[in-house]
Parts: sequence; structure tokens; C-alpha cells
Amino acid sequence: MKIFFTCFINALPNARKTAWWILKVMLPLSFVVGTLQYFNLLNAFSDFVSPAFELIGLSGKASIAFISSVFISTYAAIGTISALNLDLREIIILGAMCVISHNMIVECAIQKKTGSNGVTIFIVRILVSFVSAIILNLLLPDKATLGQPHFSGSTMQATCYMDFLKNWAVVNGWLSLRIFCVILALLFLQNVLKAFKIIDLLSRTLAPVMGVMGLSRNVSFLWLVAQTLGLTYGAGILIEEINKGEITRSEANRLNYHLAISHSQFEDPMLFVTIGAPYFWVSLPRYVFAILAVWIIVWIEHLRKRALTK
Repeated sequence: MKIFFTCFINALPNARKTAWWILKVMLPLSFVVGTLQYFNLLNAFSDFVSPAFELIGLSGKASIAFISSVFISTYAAIGTISALNLDLREIIILGAMCVISHNMIVECAIQKKTGSNGVTIFIVRILVSFVSAIILNLLLPDKATLGQPHFSGSTMQATCYMDFLKNWAVVNGWLSLRIFCVILALLFLQNVLKAFKIIDLLSRTLAPVMGVMGLSRNVSFLWLVAQTLGLTYGAGILIEEINKGEITRSEANRLNYHLAISHSQFEDPMLFVTIGAPYFWVSLPRYVFAILAVWIIVWIEHLRKRALTK
């Protein structure tokens, strides 16, 4: 029992510091974007970009759902889709785009903290989303063949700004507590796994998989965390690993680009499955492009090394 208590005590200060940094980024951005959404200021931007969406098999109104995803979350996208009366084909394409590009301002800021270029990651995720949409638009059968989604729902709108403020405070208060508890639990688990040398076993077991994806075996645990619990929690542990010198900046950068495209592989796609989108079509582009992105980085690193040796 003593070893578990020690692991917990050692995790507390790091969890507090990591959670505080994430919340300092997340809460102000959440407030600003929520306010913009309340006053319908995001709709003006969606009107501007709608022609681009019509080129990839989506109606102009679908851009509202994608923009909600980019600036807020996949939950916001689902809420928007439920009010737009889209067909199943559009939902599949939108789903693939949204699971790649969601909560972008917060997540890119977090990944910048771990050493990667946040602006570049933002651009890569947007580009990958549209490339995925283009490919799906070519591969998917017509909407008559796919049929219609079987769901109903509606978005909720606060009746006044004070209601919005109250809702925002309650939702983000619970979210802040959840983030701290999850990060504390993860750091505690990580300390326990290290104490019993389970991480070494995990790294050896996943080493072949990591190698195929162009990643280091040292990031096996971080990769698992991000795939199951999401990028925010994975990056929170990644910050701690970098500060301790457990992984190199190059290893962290490769992992960042992989996770930027492919993370939370259960929760995010399943949101779209609940409204009728097949898991395969929503998730497949993420897996493919996440691996491809890392190998492009490996290739660029190789070229740079060759240039320096000449």
C-alpha cells in the first residue's frame, strides 16, 4: 500500500500544475467562442466558406457544423447537425472532417506547449479534413443508396445572455474538475506502472506497432492514453514526460502530429455512429492520414540530416 500512496502523493503537484495550464488556455477560449456562438457571429463566417463545402459534396449549411466543430467540439457539431436536416451521406463526410478537426484552438495551443508548431498543426488538420472529404465524396455511393439517418434532436439556445453565463459556468466548472481528476488519475497510473516496470513491458509489446506508424516505443503509453481518453489528457502527460526528459523533442513532435489527426478513437467517432454514420468511414481517414503524416515528418527529418552532413 505504501508504494501506491507514494505514487499518488508524487502525482498531485504535477497534476495540479498540468491541469492549471490546460484550463488557463481552455476556459478563456471556451468563453469567447461560446459568446460568439450565442450572438450568431459564427454564421457570418460559415456563409463565407460555404462555396468550398459545396465542392466536396456538402450543402452550404453543413459548413456551420464543421465550423462549430473546429472552434468548439464534436458535441457542438452533433448538436448543429441535428438542427440542419442533413442526409446520411453528408453526415458521413462531415463526421470524418469533424473527428479530425475539432476543438482546434485549445488543442493546438496545448500541442504548442509540448514543442510543436501550433499554427502548422492547425493547417495540417484542416487540410487533412478536406482531403478526407474529397476522397469520401468520390468513394461513397449516392445519398439515395445510403438512405437517411435515423435520429432526431435539436440544439438548445439560452434565452438570454445571463442564462448563457450560468450554463457556461456550470458546464465548465464540472469540466475543470473532471480534467483535474482525470490527469491526476493518469499520472498516478503512470507512476504505478513505472514502479512495477509495466511501462517497459508495454513499450516492448507495442514496439512493432509504434514502428509501423513511425513512432518511438517510448511514446507507447502516451499514444494509448490519447487514443482512449483524448488529446487533452494525452498532451497533459506528454508535457510531464518532456519536462522529465523521458522522451526527446523529436519523438514528441512526431507523436503530436499523429495525435493531432488521430485521437479519442472511441468517443469522437461513436458520437456520429449514434446518428447513423458507419464507424469505418468516419474513422478510416484518421488512421491513414495520421500514419502518413508521421512518415512525412520522418522523411523531412532525414532530408535535413543529409543536408547538414554535406
